[in-house]
Amino acid sequence: MNESTRLNAKQEPYSLFAGMKIRKKLVVLHTLFSICLGVLLLVAIRPAMTNVIVGIEQDESQQLADMYLSSPGSYTERLSMRVKHVQIGFLGEQEVQRFSHALVEQAHQSPERAVPVPSNEMGSGVIRWLPDKGEYLLVRSFSERARKAIWFVYALVIGTLIAGYTFVALALELFVLPKHVYHPLRTLLKADKAVREGDLSAQLIDDQLIPADELGMVMRSRNESI
Repeated sequence: MNESTRLNAKQEPYSLFAGMKIRKKLVVLHTLFSICLGVLLLVAIRPAMTNVIVGIEQDESQQLADMYLSSPGSYTERLSMRVKHVQIGFLGEQEVQRFSHALVEQAHQSPERAVPVPSNEMGSGVIRWLPDKGEYLLVRSFSERARKAIWFVYALVIGTLIAGYTFVALALELFVLPKHVYHPLRTLLKADKAVREGDLSAQLIDDQLIPADELGMVMRSRNESI
C-alpha cells in the first residue's frame, strides 16, 4: 500500500456499512428494522396482555371465594378444570398487614364484595372481609390456560412480523430493486466502461433508460459532463 492509499484509508470515516454492497445493506437494514419493530410491539402490548391475565385470574378468584363461602366442601372440584393452582385461606390481622392500608380499608368497608390484591408467583387474586368470622378471606388463582393463550398471542405476533418481513423483502428483491436500483447502476457502469474503452457510441446513456429519481440526476449530470 503506497502513501497516498494509506492516507486515504486513514481519512475515510468508519461506517458500519462500509464495504457493503447495496443489496447487503438493504438486507441488514430490513432485518434491523423488523427486529426493532418486533421488540417495540411486544413491549407495547405486554402491559395489556398482563392486564388480561390479571383480570381473568381475579375473576376466577372471586368466583372461588363466592363458591367457598356458599359450599366450602366442593369449590375445588367444581373449578378444577379451569384453575390449576388455587390458594385459599383466612388471614388474621397480623397477616393482612403486608397489604396496603388503603386495600385493607377498602375490603373492610365493603365486606359484600372482593377487593383485588397485587399479583405474585401464585397468580392474581382477591381479598374479602368476613365480619361474622372477624377474618379476611384471601383467594388466588393461577390460570395456566390464560397464560398459554397469551404466549400464543406473542408467538402469533412474532410469526406475523417474520412473515411480513419475508414478504416485503421478496417483493423488494424481485420487483422493486432490480428495476429501480440494480438496472440503472449496471447501465451507468456499462457507460463508464465505454468511456474507458473509447467506445463513442455507448458513452452516453439513452434518455429512455434514465429514471426520474436521484440516480437519474446522476446519469443526466454525467451525460452533460461527457
